[in-house]
Amino acid sequence: MRIALNSDFRDYYDHGFEAPRPTHTWLWERYARGGLAHPDRLAYLAGLGLRTPLHGSTRQLVERVLAEQPPGVRARLMPHLELVLSTDPLAHPGTPRVKMTMAEAIASYPDHFAVEFIPANPQGHGESLRYLRIGRRQFWLGYASANHWRSTAGETMVGVLAEEKPLPEAGCDGMVWPLFAIDFIRAWGRGALVAVNFTTAPCLAGTGIERCLPAREVYEEIARALASPLTSELAQAA
Repeated sequence: MRIALNSDFRDYYDHGFEAPRPTHTWLWERYARGGLAHPDRLAYLAGLGLRTPLHGSTRQLVERVLAEQPPGVRARLMPHLELVLSTDPLAHPGTPRVKMTMAEAIASYPDHFAVEFIPANPQGHGESLRYLRIGRRQFWLGYASANHWRSTAGETMVGVLAEEKPLPEAGCDGMVWPLFAIDFIRAWGRGALVAVNFTTAPCLAGTGIERCLPAREVYEEIARALASPLTSELAQAA
């Protein structure tokens, strides 16, 4: 089977794929930019039964969070409670996100899509867990920043925490993508895992996965997933 790759970034296993040409059997498209807008990604994660952060327009989110507070308390809380939003109203993948107080967000971006800020530690520095699927292989990665609220910004650390038992077949649990990742934040003080992002184009280089899966094995897992009748049937039905 001859598999071609179209992508907007490079990764360490790309040399296993062909350039697009009439003779290829499969064309795998892997794009970091584009895809589902942020509201749709959170809706998809919620549809999987995962807990997601509070989200909506800035106005809706502020009203929801402060609905039971009297006016005086609302006024005192708004300069302290924080939201994460993008200057792109739809918050498409790749758009920079900013963190600001509710008061700042209402003043500058009242109708933009916003998500509650969930601190992962008392310092407010970013920490996240990533569930990564490569074909049948399943991994958990940890991300942390020493000086930024995002776990992938500033002085960062990333590593493979564990590998779960491989699935018997790619797509056997209804997840039809040959490669995808779901990002979680463990809410500080609550212990709950909150799903905050879904991507079908996670970058693997530099994460430590290279030491677990050589480039050839990544290619073979993705090729096996693309060729799987179960994955193909589920993808057509999705």
